[in-house]
Order: sequence, then structure tokens, then C-alpha cells
Amino acid sequence: MSTIKIFISYSHQDTHHMEELRGFLRGLENEGVEFWTDQRIATGELWDEEIKRKIAESEIALALVSQAFLDSPYCTRIEIGTFIVQRTHIFPIILSPCEWQRHDWLKSRQFLPGGDKTIEEHYTESGPRRRLFLKLRQDLRKQIEKRRSALAASPNPFDQILAIRESGRFIGRNAELTRLRNLLQGGSVALLGEPKIGKSSLLWRLIESWQGEILGPFDFQEIEDQDDFYNCLAEKLGILESGWRPIREKLKQRRTLLVLDELDAAPERGLKGECLGQFRAICNHNLDFKMVAASRNPLKAVFPDSGRGSPPFNFLQPLTLGEMRENEARELLRHPWMPAALSFDSATVDAILQLAKFHPFKLQRAAFHCYHALTDPTYDWQSDWRQDMEHML
Repeated sequence: MSTIKIFISYSHQDTHHMEELRGFLRGLENEGVEFWTDQRIATGELWDEEIKRKIAESEIALALVSQAFLDSPYCTRIEIGTFIVQRTHIFPIILSPCEWQRHDWLKSRQFLPGGDKTIEEHYTESGPRRRLFLKLRQDLRKQIEKRRSALAASPNPFDQILAIRESGRFIGRNAELTRLRNLLQGGSVALLGEPKIGKSSLLWRLIESWQGEILGPFDFQEIEDQDDFYNCLAEKLGILESGWRPIREKLKQRRTLLVLDELDAAPERGLKGECLGQFRAICNHNLDFKMVAASRNPLKAVFPDSGRGSPPFNFLQPLTLGEMRENEARELLRHPWMPAALSFDSATVDAILQLAKFHPFKLQRAAFHCYHALTDPTYDWQSDWRQDMEHML
């Protein structure tokens, strides 16, 4: 059973109302509900940061409305304003007479007690007051079950295991993308990095944002041999003839970017250093022709220097792709491409980062398994993550 987080928003002038209501609702904690108020902020903590963090984690908000609440910029702009933006379900409760009609977010929502009634004016006796609180408890339970059903039916936001092609799911790497574009202004680039570090994803982001003609990407894992590569290239260029010569003449005249992926596999497919040298010659002839090639290993290891002429790889400027930055990793774990999905709390985020660090694929797989554990606390997500790492890396 997943934990549903409920934020209680109130004015400190109404603390006694909050504590009374909180006491009546306490039993819901046995049903997997976590209530939070600013009374839980520990001494020395940055209260503004802690409140905003809890707002972001909450699925439901209880708003205890009074004139003091409505006159508080923090309650209305920071707390309620954020809840509205992130589409948190808000339960308004009118404590005392106030100008609630002047606030659109209140006028458009069903609230308790309803009509022009308030708790202080119309529910002074304990019996009717508890009856009203019981209705709130029942309404809350309905929304909690509705929320759990929706979460159980929603897809896991971290199910992607191959290159990220959708820009909305591509998180971070802005500095690396800028560096790649800057290098391409002056020549061609070898994008280097360990397996699953995100090279192919960065290539797709470059392709999407590139202003100009793109040839590729050509993935050498699926190229059969050198002839197959030339045929694929000729097809992209609209050439009916086969062989290198017509391709060469066409590339000498084109302003284009050639994108190659998994270049490590090229020698196994019969692509020799001499072939790479042919593209080097095109780059020398046509400054508007550029290449970017992704590889796990340095190209001098993939295409050893034959000693005849210039080394075939030295026209490709190296750019090594490493792990994500911490702020990017934390943004990834917030899954902004699927905001309605269940969120990790701060302790869970820290546990994922402790396990996977900032390696994008390791992080994605840890989040995938941990997300499943949110709806099944018995699931050993760390064990399955380690099995993934042994099998996939």
C-alpha cells in the first residue's frame, strides 16, 4: 500500500483548530496516510526550504481557511499557489467568517461546511462538529483510494532503457550539449564515454536541435559491412549509383552533419581506418561538412595508425561524456515528463543517489525498481537493481 502524503496548510492563529482536526484524522495514519504540518520542522532546519519540499511531495492538501489565512501571502501565494500549479487535490475547510468569495480557487471548489456556514459559528457543539469531521475523514479516504487506484494504473515513468529520443524526457546535459555544438563550429567531434552513459541520447538531442541537414544517425551495430554503410549513405543522399566516388562528390558540395553511433563496432563490420580517412579528406575539402561519432573507446584504439599518411582519427576532436551533475540527477528523479506519477520523498531520493550515484542509466534503473516499491513495500528493489547492473553493464 503506497503512502499518501497530506499537507495541512493553516495560519498560526488557527493552531488550535489544526490540532483538533489533526487529532480526529490521526487514525488514517494506520491506512498509509502521512500528515505534515510545519510543527514537524526541526530546530536549525531552513523552514522555507523544508515547507516547499513538503509541498512538492504532497498528493493532497488540507487548507484551513480563515481571514488570517487568506491575508497571509505565504499561505495563499506560496502554499496554495504551488498546490494549484502542481494540481494537488485541495480540501478547503472554512474555520471562521472570512472573505472566501474573493478568492477564485475557493469559489470554484466544494468545501466544508458548505454554503455560508463556518465551524466557529455553526459547529460549536461537539456532536455536530465531530459529525462534520467524520464527513471530512470519509471524503479524504475516498480521494486517497482514488489516488492510489490512479497511481497503480499509471505507467512507471522510468521504464526507458534505450536511448532517450523524446526531448521532454531528456533531462540535464545542457553544458555538454553546448560544448558539443561549440566544437562542431570548428570541426568534427568524437563523442566518447563508457557504456550507457548517455552518448546516443545526447546525439538524438543534438539532431533535434541542429539547424541544418543531418545524415544519420548510422548505428554500426546494425550495419552489415562497408558496402552496406555506403549504400545506406547513398540512399540518404539520394544517389542511385553505388560506391564511394559518387558519395564523395556529393559530400564535397553539401552543408551537412554526418552522425555515426557505436563506431566501436565499425572494424567488426569491415570499416577500416582508410574509410575514416576518406571522411577526413572530405572535411579538409569542405569546411561545411562535419562529423560527430560516438564511441566507447578512443578512436586511436579503434582505428590504429597504419603509419601511412595522417592518422585517420585525428580530425575528430574528443569530447568525453561523464556522469550527470547532482542537480540534474535530482531533477531526473522528479520525472517532470510525467508529473502525475507518484513522487519519491527526499529520503528515497537520497537512497537512490547513494546506490546509483549520478550515472544516468544506473540512476534510471534504480528509480524504475524503486518506483515499483512505492506500491509494493515488500519488493526488494535494490536486489533487482544489482541484477540489472550485472546483466546490462
